[in-house]
Amino acid sequence: MTIADHQAKGFSRGLGRHILAEFYGCDFALLNDLPKLQEAAERAVQASGATILSTHFRHFEPHGVTGVIIVTESHFTLHSWPEHGYLALDYFTCSARVDMALAIELMVSAVQPQRAVQELHWRGSDLALPQELRAAP
Repeated sequence: MTIADHQAKGFSRGLGRHILAEFYGCDFALLNDLPKLQEAAERAVQASGATILSTHFRHFEPHGVTGVIIVTESHFTLHSWPEHGYLALDYFTCSARVDMALAIELMVSAVQPQRAVQELHWRGSDLALPQELRAAP
């Protein structure tokens, strides 16, 4: 069996999915507003079906917000650079039931970037393959 055969049969492409999203052209005030960003992030994560265990958000001087939401299925983080109108997000999960795309859509709706870019990465992809298809260490 080849890797393509394995994936064509519906087997997992990895141990987890990791979305990296970048939002450009966001409003300065919103990217510097910790309560609004935290509320938007928690709402997005809850809507995605993940189970929130804890959150930690911090405002920086003179501006910027960093936040992390620990979920049973892994994590969601955001980092804002209001002076650049830029917000970076990442969402990692090991659960197939978590709808990460919905979380990103809700964050787009909340911060209204002029441009949004996202990439999906499969984590632990070799480990999701049968032993005979894994890369040598």
